[in-house]
Amino acid sequence: MALGTNICVGDVGVCNYNAFRQMQIGAQAASTDFVCTAESDYLYPEEYFNRRVTDKEMFHCAYRTYMVYGDEYYYSRRINEAAMIVGRDYLVRALEEMLRGSGVTRTWHEECQLPSLFVGKNRCRVTLRVPMITFKTPENMHKKHHKLSYVKLEDVSTLPHWGAAEELSGKYYAG
Repeated sequence: MALGTNICVGDVGVCNYNAFRQMQIGAQAASTDFVCTAESDYLYPEEYFNRRVTDKEMFHCAYRTYMVYGDEYYYSRRINEAAMIVGRDYLVRALEEMLRGSGVTRTWHEECQLPSLFVGKNRCRVTLRVPMITFKTPENMHKKHHKLSYVKLEDVSTLPHWGAAEELSGKYYAG
């Protein structure tokens, strides 16, 4: 799958502000009407990249994410910036507003409190037939994030299309 141009910002430090700043740089560089976010620690079904939307003033947030943590699947209770299709200009404006709202005026920054990207914005959930998978590891930016926004569903150790969490973890995460 051709995903476009890779933009490397260098070693700017790991924090929320810098992650959103990188998203902003990518969105500003896009030449398409819509952008589709993706993160390196996610597995996305083909359906996610083939989804077509028409409303350029709406965050179309893909919904149905499971996290692999160790050898178990946890289900996400929320939408995520790592999985959305949105009008390019709408995203650029939303990111500019959010980053400006943080009070930070430098290009890169240490961790700071950020307002939510979605607050006061048009958004809808797009439910995918095949869920997305994300991996949480000790190297993640939010090491304990799974305890806040993911829940262990009863006896969910295997998912259609993806298989067993233990096998998926072994295949994609060598930790």
